[in-house]
Amino acid sequence: MALLSLLYILHHYLHVIGWFITIMWWLMVLIHFSILLGFIIYHIWLFPSTDSKPNTSWFVAFVGIGVIAETSEGFSTQLGAGVVYLGSIFFIILLLFVLCRKAWQRYNNQQFPMAVIISAPAALCLNGYLLTRTDYSMLYIGSFFVLSQALFIMSLFFIPRIKTIGFQPAYAALTFPWVTTAASVVSLCQLVNLPPLWNVLLNIVMITELIFATLVVVYVTLTYIKYIINHLRYT
Repeated sequence: MALLSLLYILHHYLHVIGWFITIMWWLMVLIHFSILLGFIIYHIWLFPSTDSKPNTSWFVAFVGIGVIAETSEGFSTQLGAGVVYLGSIFFIILLLFVLCRKAWQRYNNQQFPMAVIISAPAALCLNGYLLTRTDYSMLYIGSFFVLSQALFIMSLFFIPRIKTIGFQPAYAALTFPWVTTAASVVSLCQLVNLPPLWNVLLNIVMITELIFATLVVVYVTLTYIKYIINHLRYT
């Protein structure tokens, strides 16, 4: 996912063009689907144990394909559009499992920050949809916006326990879900024509979530730096 995003930045913002970057993008797509296939074979077919049943981390494997849609402009928007719907189906199925089983309760203290991942998938699907389509369905946009915001709010309730537990390497999971949620609102504000009142309200939501996501990324970065320095000092 990181390499897909990097290739998108190189292509669209640094204007790096040519067959090499296109081949690299398709290679990353192939690798992503290969990893997903391997995940399915290992966790669902070969070892379908209780411990491997769906939890929030599964969203990364199944709905993470939404990054293909987000980065498909200039490479293959047709593939991107198809991936959005595939990712949306995966998301709905996994969400039902995660919510019904309260999967976040199965995490130990070291793993618990990964519960926040639940904030990402609906927003990722929404952002991919907005970036690959022009004939928007307001039903899809409205449904996934409400879902993404509801799951974002739900993820905030995990903060007290995360704060009580203290720093864990899994703090890395606190960054991309909330950044993804904020990014989807940015795309919605920029790409969809809405009534003035809705536009004002969405801009307030966008600014609030951007500030929050930025503060979280800065906080996590600083805690990681502190952790690494302390680790080096005492080893």
